[in-house]
Amino acid sequence: MTRLKWLLAALALIACILWMFPKLITGDYAEITIGKITEEPNGQVSLQFSSISSNETPVIEAFYDGDKYAGGGSGCSGGLFGRPGTGFAGVMFMLNPETMHRQVELPQSLWSKRLLVHENETIRLRGGERLYFYNFQTEDGVRHNGYIEVVATRKFAQN
Repeated sequence: MTRLKWLLAALALIACILWMFPKLITGDYAEITIGKITEEPNGQVSLQFSSISSNETPVIEAFYDGDKYAGGGSGCSGGLFGRPGTGFAGVMFMLNPETMHRQVELPQSLWSKRLLVHENETIRLRGGERLYFYNFQTEDGVRHNGYIEVVATRKFAQN
């Protein structure tokens, strides 16, 4: 075989491997598109989102009131031949935690300021990155946050 044929065969093999395993190029990622957001007068929010993520990349949602885990979920998509997978989810959370502990009247405009995402917004996250739905501190010093995170699956050796 001539050198040119070897080179073409090697390039064809590399192209086939990259077509079957595109994550070798893209790494861990998720593209999140915020869908319908519904805000209730009491501060409760319903949020829908869709995602496209690299094959077998864990994507988690987590909600915290201070150090207390308030809920969440996780998923891992996979497409045929290592192709990206798609997903759709809905979450509910409270932007007015003050009323859960004591009766405090807060203006609804404050709740909208606490919401950090908007309908039809698309954000691309890499492994280890987070998209916060909300992240605020109440007068009692408690930090409230909820986010979606792409978990990095590749571990690199540390020096």
